[in-house]
Amino acid sequence: MHTPYPPSYFLVYRKRIGFADRPPRRPCFFPFFIFFGLLLVPAVHVFAQSPAPALVLTLDVKQPGCAKVIDPTSFSRVGNGSITVLASGGTPPYQYSISPGIFQNNAFFPALDAGNFSITVRDAAGATAGTEAVLSATLPEPSMAVNILSIPSTCTSADGSLELVPYGGAPPYTYSADGGLSFSSSNNIQSGLLQGYFYVFLMKDVNGCEAVAATNVEPHTGNYFMCSSCCPGFIVGAVVQVSCSGNGVLQVKMMGGTPPFLFSLDGVNYQPSDNATHPDWNTFKNLSPGLYHVYSKDAAGSVSQAS
Repeated sequence: MHTPYPPSYFLVYRKRIGFADRPPRRPCFFPFFIFFGLLLVPAVHVFAQSPAPALVLTLDVKQPGCAKVIDPTSFSRVGNGSITVLASGGTPPYQYSISPGIFQNNAFFPALDAGNFSITVRDAAGATAGTEAVLSATLPEPSMAVNILSIPSTCTSADGSLELVPYGGAPPYTYSADGGLSFSSSNNIQSGLLQGYFYVFLMKDVNGCEAVAATNVEPHTGNYFMCSSCCPGFIVGAVVQVSCSGNGVLQVKMMGGTPPFLFSLDGVNYQPSDNATHPDWNTFKNLSPGLYHVYSKDAAGSVSQAS
């Protein structure tokens, strides 16, 4: 059996093939084998890395029913809609962000209210892809207004009253004046109220959808609830440090009025300010989560209230 010759380098001419002792004629070199008298040229394989497929994302959207009020004092709401992002292509692993926000490893975004959202996916190579999602409430959204019936006659008179007026949603409605701890259908009329610029109320319809409304200190608005003749002082600020372990902090500030000031959480038991540097401030400590009514009384006996 004839064995192939080892590879060698020959010179190739346009019309002739020979060894290197021939006169050169624009040669080029390439390896080949001779086998049974035949010239065999080995094939050259070039492998190119294919580019990663394009980054693609699709969405699995759950439309919200309606929103819940999670913080009446800041009018914060949370829905029960959600978006799940499904990514493919690109270079895994992926990260996700929504409308706008920091990127996270979790592709699930829960507790979404109705609205427009921008979703972005980023892969390990830094490539991004984005899309938009529109969430719409599947249940009618309620709202509520405050109708002032009577302003307190003096700063210390608990003779103010107001009406809570619901709109939209689905009746029957119930109302809360304690931050949602309890609801009643008869609470739409609030009476026996002291002057105060931030009474907060909740309303819930038959579907459990909620709305919030409050009084304020603006004299030219429909929900102004301050005594017009003798109320120079009112509570203007509150700093809350929330804790589920019962050591929450509530800090309030008094503006106007005649110092020194007294502060209370029940309108009955008052205490002097605990801040020697700023006697118009007071801090309530060791509080459990919940809605608090804060009262302040100045040296003239004027009482202010906020929730």
